[in-house]
Amino acid sequence: MRLNAQAVVRAHLSAELPEAEVGVKVPNPRPPAFVLVQREGGSMKDAYRDGPGIGVTCWERTEAKAYALAERASRAMFSLEREPGVASVAEEALRSDPDPEDASPRWYGSYTLITYEINS
Repeated sequence: MRLNAQAVVRAHLSAELPEAEVGVKVPNPRPPAFVLVQREGGSMKDAYRDGPGIGVTCWERTEAKAYALAERASRAMFSLEREPGVASVAEEALRSDPDPEDASPRWYGSYTLITYEINS
């Protein structure tokens, strides 16, 4: 059974970013500091390794704060390599991405992980 990368990333970012709520769906209303974690694709590399694509979207009150939150999230993503089941993390993109709904400041990071099954 493949590792649930979305759940692992959400839990890790929740622990690493106490200043923001972290979830897999955007709540209504959305908190000012919010991080959305979503599996956006990827594929199995072989019978034992998965290559999930993970999107991390960070909202904050200002562009500067959204960028700072995204930078902290980026560092936290790389520290996932110390977690059981995560072999590697690559950052594909980190960019400003204003919310089209209300033009609120947000930043988006795209990551590719290599994960493997861990036996419980």
